[in-house]
Amino acid sequence: MSSARLITALVAFAVAGPVAVSAASPDEVERAVQYALEKLPSGILTKGTDGGTRIEVSPLRTWKSVSGHYCRQYALTVTEPGSAPERSQATRCRDNDGIWKRVKSE
Repeated sequence: MSSARLITALVAFAVAGPVAVSAASPDEVERAVQYALEKLPSGILTKGTDGGTRIEVSPLRTWKSVSGHYCRQYALTVTEPGSAPERSQATRCRDNDGIWKRVKSE
């Protein structure tokens, strides 16, 4: 799935509910996390399925670090067909290039 299509799907979910997105590859998961952190308000859950793989990203809180960069805590759940959900929470801060970099695991 192209980045534009994934972003369109995530925007549609934020407005209307679950949509089809592909989370089969780590790149797709990373794109979904980057989009959610950059564009969605805290508390909005994005989720979708494609080929049986499910991804859910929810920004939890946002703050400005002492260095002036925005940071966000988020929850991520990826569920592959026939597998238990893999859940994690992490924190990322936005660098000068606009990329959300992981700073620690929770």
